[in-house]
Amino acid sequence: MSGPLIAVASQAAPRPTRTAEPRLPLQDLYEVRVYESRRDRRLVAAIELVSPSHKDRLETRSSFVAKIATLLKRGICVSIVDVVGTWEFNL
Repeated sequence: MSGPLIAVASQAAPRPTRTAEPRLPLQDLYEVRVYESRRDRRLVAAIELVSPSHKDRLETRSSFVAKIATLLKRGICVSIVDVVGTWEFNL
């Protein structure tokens, strides 16, 4: 005994109506932000994930360190995680 026959129609996906090229930053940005939920949704903590591009040039290292310093000066708890460790530079 066989089941009912099912016809399957093949249809091409519709062409996109709009395309866009994303403008990606020169530096990879990886972070997790933690906001206080009870009062004014103030930023209270950040987890910064270090990417290889944070360490490849003096300018990007300085920019990353300045970002961390700014967060700390504002009283925000910061954790830095370097998941792709290279021994060329130690932040």
